[in-house]
Amino acid sequence: MNKKEISFLGLIVLGIVIFFITVTPTSSSSRKKGYNDYPVNWQKTKDDPTKHYDISGIMLYKEEVALRREKLLEKLFNVNLHYRYLSREARDRKMPLMLAAGNVPDFFMCPNKFIRKFSQNGYLMQVPYKMMVKYAPHLVKLINDYQPNAWQCTMDANGKNWGIPFLWAEGLYPRVGVWRVDWLHKVGIKKIPNTLQEMHEALRRFTYDDPDGNGVRDTYGMSGDIQYTPSTFTEVFGAYGSRPYCWIRKNGKPVWGGIQPEAKMALRTLRAWYKEGLIHPDFLTDDVFRQSKQKFANGKTGYLNYSCWYENFDKDSPTSLASMTANLQPGSEIAPGTPPYGPAKQRMQQTFGVVHYYSLVFGRHMAKTPAKVIRILKMFDRLYADQRLFIEAHIGIKGKHWDWADKKVGPKSGAVLLEPYRSNTYIRDAEGLIQTESLLGVGDPKISKKYLPAEKLKFNEKYRNSKWGIPSIFYYLPHNEKYSHDLLFLQKRFYGEIIKGEVPLSAFDKFKELWLKQGGAILTAEAQDMDDRMHKVFNKLGIKDKTFDEDHKLDKKTKTKQPASKPAAKKQSAALKTPPRTAKQAAVTKSVPKTTVSEIPSKVQKENKADKTKAASINKPEAKKPETKKSEVSKVNKAAPAASTPELKKEQTAAKSNLDSKAIIKAQKVIVKPVIPQKVTINPAKKESASTSTSALDKDKSPSISTTASNKDESASKDTSKDKKQK
Repeated sequence: MNKKEISFLGLIVLGIVIFFITVTPTSSSSRKKGYNDYPVNWQKTKDDPTKHYDISGIMLYKEEVALRREKLLEKLFNVNLHYRYLSREARDRKMPLMLAAGNVPDFFMCPNKFIRKFSQNGYLMQVPYKMMVKYAPHLVKLINDYQPNAWQCTMDANGKNWGIPFLWAEGLYPRVGVWRVDWLHKVGIKKIPNTLQEMHEALRRFTYDDPDGNGVRDTYGMSGDIQYTPSTFTEVFGAYGSRPYCWIRKNGKPVWGGIQPEAKMALRTLRAWYKEGLIHPDFLTDDVFRQSKQKFANGKTGYLNYSCWYENFDKDSPTSLASMTANLQPGSEIAPGTPPYGPAKQRMQQTFGVVHYYSLVFGRHMAKTPAKVIRILKMFDRLYADQRLFIEAHIGIKGKHWDWADKKVGPKSGAVLLEPYRSNTYIRDAEGLIQTESLLGVGDPKISKKYLPAEKLKFNEKYRNSKWGIPSIFYYLPHNEKYSHDLLFLQKRFYGEIIKGEVPLSAFDKFKELWLKQGGAILTAEAQDMDDRMHKVFNKLGIKDKTFDEDHKLDKKTKTKQPASKPAAKKQSAALKTPPRTAKQAAVTKSVPKTTVSEIPSKVQKENKADKTKAASINKPEAKKPETKKSEVSKVNKAAPAASTPELKKEQTAAKSNLDSKAIIKAQKVIVKPVIPQKVTINPAKKESASTSTSALDKDKSPSISTTASNKDESASKDTSKDKKQK
């Protein structure tokens, strides 16, 4: 075959390819046309209970695909269920491939992060809100009562609904910190710290008063986990009224909490604590469920944040924090704390909220058989509303699979699985059962609480009060996936460098500017638009006179007042002035300058002079900024005063204009080349760091710019390394 023939054949092939590209519609256009082919007349659609259906679905947990549970639902709803299980590791990879190949089930549990993408690709069926209210009234009521903004998870940018979100009631309760009580007693403190100032004093004594009694200065107040946003010193930020990794409402408008003045005030305090040596240098790389937990159990730190839940204090459980600490530190004793009462005159801690990481959605082909959609909605609604069905589906039959922990006490003792289901995971999964303590994560809290121990309910009310935990007001924004990852990395980088003192405190203003330029301004505008659209959705769902954010109360100056009266506060402070410490402790403490929260401003003033010089080098490569007034510079350089001082009131007043709409619009128009975030470098500290391994975030519920909830892996290996500190 000569060159002319080869060229001729090539032209023919090229012509055929061009023809098919021109004639064949794109997948998106064909899918859009498919929607028009299947209009649904919901008013005339009715579900005949006598008609039998074969229903396929994808589930994300092993117990949900158990044969026992399938048979139970099949008998009640006259269906044949064909479930397929996708593991936690495979769902993000396999699910998009399955749908792209045309293997779309009748319904499936879809991770919220995929819903908008799948709806755009034509895989999903739109379900009007009216149909949700009519055929799944109990599920809708649960969402409306506990967290109405969960409907954002299934809503696209045009306000269309593509499914129904599920709840995770465990997210109602914040996870506060845990204290080493025996250490508190050794350093002369008889009460669990209640305020931010008391917390600082306890951490200072843990660091310098030799609480382990080995004669070596090798202990710290606490470590941290700056990579996992729900545990990033959230109790300290909350004491200043800040939620740095949440969308909050301020002055009636949604804003990002991480760029507000209150966050800067908390960073100033954390910066001073780190400089004083109270925070372990490994807080940049420690995982709160691994390295930080190991340091606490091994007697290197005396406070562990984000670890307070009922099961962690069960000494009979070998995997609990109490058992682990007692085995490694004989004679040790731990106790739950509370979020410290701070300058904002409130206790607050970031929490996930009750929104689960997945929602129930339907395949596009179900528009041809809408009666099946109604049957599926009824099935899941009854599964949540019918107490007997809910219990039998999740923990089985009383006397066969479960019973009361104490038969004499009865329901107040709580339900427990019987053997072999309690201890054997494989048998439990095969029967479709879950541990009774996990009931809060799968159903109606009012039903679940009836089968939990009364002690656990009291524990949650006292130490995990839902009033302390306020979730983000937004979970998903249209351009969240495009910007959130880089913006969170930018925030963590600046926060870490500011706390360690590698950049001046004034670098916070530079961070705020970069955050707005690199997509934050766009997300803020989308948040304001989403806020307006959500109110329209609430009207369709029958939500009246309800608010979906506790910040409304804060705007109306109805902040929670400190429960203790003035005389009680005096008694409390007197209690902290415990009997004199030993001569050995006094000698160690004498050589260390004492710093309290109220004294931080005077100690930071010298540091702020050096900050101005550092700030000039940081701001040098950027475009010219408008000159700031001297009064504003003085406010930035001043440290956080007490809540009642005039300086703080001025600073809070100035914070109201931090997200001026003109600045946002201007930031949207500026085209900025993407800035590659620099890695945080850990400079050699005065103390040797024991662990440098980083921990990955769980993407299911880890709060991004669209904060959502997930449990991190809590498995931990023993930390045999010892942290030594130079004098």
